[in-house]
This record gives sequence, structure tokens and C-alpha cells, in this order.
Amino acid sequence: MPHRRYHGKTGIVGGVRGDSYEVRVSLGGKVKTLYVRPEHLRPTPEVWERVVKETTELVNSVKTKITEVRGLVAKALSG
Repeated sequence: MPHRRYHGKTGIVGGVRGDSYEVRVSLGGKVKTLYVRPEHLRPTPEVWERVVKETTELVNSVKTKITEVRGLVAKALSG
């Protein structure tokens, strides 16, 4: 069970150790390194918004490509 002083803290992922991540957290003027399992991590809201935006753009570009390919296939089959 993690100590309560680290609850809700934001840190920087510095590396991977096996199945865990090294997270650097500032605490009282010191930088602490925590080894945290992925189920205890979540992205910051800014990162999450960026991921959602990039995923939406990717899905939209794939949809347009599918539409183009369907048009080419229909043209090839009809002519």
C-alpha cells in the first residue's frame, strides 16, 4: 500500500523497471523516485486531451481513406 503523502501527486515517468515504472515526484524540496505499477498510474488531463485529439484525427483520416478506396473499388468494378 503506498504512503498517503504520495496520493494525488503528479510526477514524471523516468523509465521502466520490469513491469513497473520509475516515477520522479517532487516532495518537500526533494525529488523522490517511486516504482509504481501501471494500474496505479493515469495520464494528466493535458496528455489525455492530446491523446483523444490525435486519436480522433487518426480515425477521421482512416475514414476518408476508406471512402477513397471504396470509390476506387466501385469504379473498377463498374468499368
